[in-house]
Amino acid sequence: MNNQFLNIINKKILENYQEVLIIDILDDKIYKYVNNDGNFIFKEDSSYVAYFDTCKKFIFEDDIPDYINSLSISKLEESNSKITLNYRMYDNKLGSYMNYINNISLYNDETSGRKMIVVLVSPSNNTVVFKNNNQSKSDLEEKLSKLVDAVSLSMLKIHNVVNMDNNLRTKDEYINSILVELTTNYPILNKSFNDNASEIYNSGKQSIMIVDDDKMTCNLIAKIFSNDYDIIMANNGREAIDVLKDIKRDNINLACIFLDLIMPELDGFGVLDFLNDNNYLMRLPVIIISGNYDKETRNKAYSYSIADMLEKPFNAQVIRHRIENLINLYRSSGILNEMMLEQHQNLKEVILTIVKSYEIDNQMIINQVKKYMKILTMKVSSLYPEYNINNNMIGKIVNSSSYYGIGNYILPKSILNKRGEYTPAEDDIIKVASTSGASIVKYVLTNNKDVDLQYCYEIAKYYSENYDGTGYPEGVSGNSIPLCAQIASLAIEYANLVNTIMPVDYERIASLIIMESGHKFNPKIVEAFKEVEVEFEAVTKVGG
Repeated sequence: MNNQFLNIINKKILENYQEVLIIDILDDKIYKYVNNDGNFIFKEDSSYVAYFDTCKKFIFEDDIPDYINSLSISKLEESNSKITLNYRMYDNKLGSYMNYINNISLYNDETSGRKMIVVLVSPSNNTVVFKNNNQSKSDLEEKLSKLVDAVSLSMLKIHNVVNMDNNLRTKDEYINSILVELTTNYPILNKSFNDNASEIYNSGKQSIMIVDDDKMTCNLIAKIFSNDYDIIMANNGREAIDVLKDIKRDNINLACIFLDLIMPELDGFGVLDFLNDNNYLMRLPVIIISGNYDKETRNKAYSYSIADMLEKPFNAQVIRHRIENLINLYRSSGILNEMMLEQHQNLKEVILTIVKSYEIDNQMIINQVKKYMKILTMKVSSLYPEYNINNNMIGKIVNSSSYYGIGNYILPKSILNKRGEYTPAEDDIIKVASTSGASIVKYVLTNNKDVDLQYCYEIAKYYSENYDGTGYPEGVSGNSIPLCAQIASLAIEYANLVNTIMPVDYERIASLIIMESGHKFNPKIVEAFKEVEVEFEAVTKVGG
């Protein structure tokens, strides 16, 4: 493990460097290699915090800000991935400060796809800058200095990870861990964070809700948090839900919920169902007040993504520490989620313009397909009651067929307009279109009340599947293909043939459809088509 970066060193350094640092931002690791008789050997690794704590002991105080700022991904990118830094560092052997030069560069690791910072360290010259370090400070100055260093370091780490092309969830978790570490190590910062957050959320004190029919437990928890939070109590699950509705209406800033599982009228799981349905579990920590629950009950509670489970009897100091950390973690996550939600909304608006263009460009054939879908779905429903298709489902399936071809918008025009057979590479691109179309549908049509999202998704993804399993994108067969997609497949094929065969030959088109029974289409759906092919022809002639 410690030799994994030697290939980087061999590429990046010259013989006159005495030390090399490899900084892995995402793993929060700094790997140190030293020059030993012309060969670089691994010496040690440490976290960001540990490394900079060591630096503060040796690097001259006035040079520390520039030293930290130089290790910034965005600053390196602005400087064409290279920075040269001059600074002063204490030499124990000489008992004095010496001039040093860091040549800092950005390295893209091809194996992991990560961006790393490479620091090549060399002495500038042998000039003694000045003797020893007598920078005495008061205790208050020392504490303030440490706090400033910790905040500065945290800002740098967050800044670096935000500028990396990594998964958003990974960034979210990493930044949360930085903020929790910072507020845990510096209680004064944690208090300031809470006070400022209260102002931002415009509600003064935050509130903690305790749901338990045991008054002694409620009072014990209330006593722990009453100095810093407003306390809201509920004696049972039904009362808790009513209170939560009032909280939402009155815009009260709720920080967390303590919840007992065994209560009269409505138990804790009933409350968890309400919290889950109303998106509370993602926004604030829910802590189960634990009794002597069996394993099954505990597993069921954890399946709701609760934040923690507290065992009785309670230790006030431990509870306060754990809950404060959880509240800060969820709060920082909420801020990040709001930022990502804004980005999500911007992206959604862009994709909605693509959906609108699709609707305009394909209006005629969409209307054709919907009319064929209605006729065919009604016939399938009457012939095959085992499919359990009711009138309400028919309307939803018909409307949901509108977006079957939206994935084609990702295809190059050279493929869309091609006549004749496709190459294997082109086939692979076409097969991705259905999956992409389904993703677009799921991403932007969530609030479209005119369609059923599930039907819409299934039709967009599976209408190119064949009944015998030779289709795409997944090659599923038979009734593994959703019924709505099986019906849509025939209706879409009929529409394509009507718009391709000129002059329109309805007898030939029907024959081509029937020939695919058992291969491309479900034989039952083909039998239903035979009974309504005249209706297909009729709606086409009147402008289907």
